Amino acid sequence: MAGSSPYESNESGGVEIYVQRFPGLGEKRQVSTQGGTVPLWGRDSKELFYRDGESVIAVRIETDPSFRLGESRVLFRGDYVHGPARTYEYVRSKDRFLMMKNDESESDPRELVVVTNWFDELERLAPTK
Repeated sequence: MAGSSPYESNESGGVEIYVQRFPGLGEKRQVSTQGGTVPLWGRDSKELFYRDGESVIAVRIETDPSFRLGESRVLFRGDYVHGPARTYEYVRSKDRFLMMKNDESESDPRELVVVTNWFDELERLAPTK
């Protein structure tokens, strides 16, 4: 399905992964069968990754001469941050995943501090003149 977009939907009653040609919206194909979220294409767009709880799943996808799904397989499992938004990335040039690991050593942090214009603040606190 060259030019296809992966997405998640709960139209089957549970959240599953689908692919559909885009633009032009052609035939829709369900990829996952036991649940799945936040899909990402692999390096050559012939492999699709998605999360299923603590697992990262890979599915080989052939498009020539016709669309065909391979068997899904668990790449790895781990206690990584998982939420409604994508909390991981696949780095194609390195063939690696970038993921945030849950940290049990701290109490449940709920705050993220972002400092903007930090150079101005640094100059104010430690002037160079």
